[in-house]
Amino acid sequence: MRRDSRGFTFIEMSFTLAVLGMIAILLAQLVPALREVKVSAETARNLDRVERSLSAFAAIHGRLPCADTDDDGFENSCAAIGTVPYATLGASRPLVNAAGFPFRYAVHQRAGTLGADARLAMLLERYRPDIGRASAAGVALQPVSFTQSNRRLDFCQALRAGMRLPLSTSHLYIETRASGGGGERRNVAYALVDPGRGDRDLRNGLFDGYNGNASTAQPRFEAPDREQSLVYDDRVIVAQFDQLWDRLGCSANMATAGRAHPNLETMLALVIQTMEDYGDQLDINVDIAFADNFAAGAGVASAVSGLAATAAGIPIGIASAINKAGATSGSAVSTGIAIGLLVAQNVVAGINLGKTVDNSNRVKALRGDFNTLVSGRLRPLYLSVQDNVQRGGRTVYSDE
Repeated sequence: MRRDSRGFTFIEMSFTLAVLGMIAILLAQLVPALREVKVSAETARNLDRVERSLSAFAAIHGRLPCADTDDDGFENSCAAIGTVPYATLGASRPLVNAAGFPFRYAVHQRAGTLGADARLAMLLERYRPDIGRASAAGVALQPVSFTQSNRRLDFCQALRAGMRLPLSTSHLYIETRASGGGGERRNVAYALVDPGRGDRDLRNGLFDGYNGNASTAQPRFEAPDREQSLVYDDRVIVAQFDQLWDRLGCSANMATAGRAHPNLETMLALVIQTMEDYGDQLDINVDIAFADNFAAGAGVASAVSGLAATAAGIPIGIASAINKAGATSGSAVSTGIAIGLLVAQNVVAGINLGKTVDNSNRVKALRGDFNTLVSGRLRPLYLSVQDNVQRGGRTVYSDE
């Protein structure tokens, strides 16, 4: 029996080799691409870890860390450009990209007066709200200075300064690339730079473009949206001042902790001053009564004055509750209105009462009760709120 055993024809062999060649070409392109995706994902995770560490550090310490300039993992005082201070952030080993290269780190350090100081790596005494203070000369709005700064509020004040200050190319900023020059420039809170796989532009070491020659004298970095190319493979991540402001909840912190108790303190100072003015008015009315100028309306005036004096204790109780539970701006204003209305009522009643000759002794008794109300209730409450303002404006941590 004869078998037909012939091999591949030349055409079949050529077709097979062509298919295998195409597969090899595809694999040669696909494998590096898959490897690059894996590398990029790992680097992105590491950058995200650094960003979260920076935010946590700022929330706890009220500032961003300085840069590491000697590669020991710890921040160097006031250094604005260097590597990520991994040990300061609590990491046990350097924070690097997938290729093993360290990230570059820069922080905004713009000095200025208290309200315009954007040194984000320094804890200062920038937040000083104006608070009404009662004194012998009356009530005056004065900036309160805390013995120890509230870290979160101090950092928020620095971020507010960064948002409001005009562009400064002497401090950390990014610049977009534009044809013919003249790219957009913007100051930023901090910048993180991944050097990629190496030196693509063959200048200034691992980092490309502006990232390679950024220095204290020229703190300029590439914008995050610059596309990668044959001469640029860096990845830049920046934090805007308003981004950190939202991330740390600065709006809520400054609206509550920074304003509620100061508002209540100011309101109480104004009430005390108004009550003391009313006391002086009572003294004048006593003199008018003894002068025997008027003699009408004694019963009505006496009754109104008694009711007003009795009701004056109600808002004091409300204010005490606010002070213990934590004041809000709305509660402070409501309490201030209530006390203000009763004070006005007392003034009207006092005038009518003082004009009545037969009730001069009653006015004198009311003046004594009034002094007790101011000195025994209102002033202690004011001092208590003032102490809460001071304690609310600073935070003591166990690591000090």
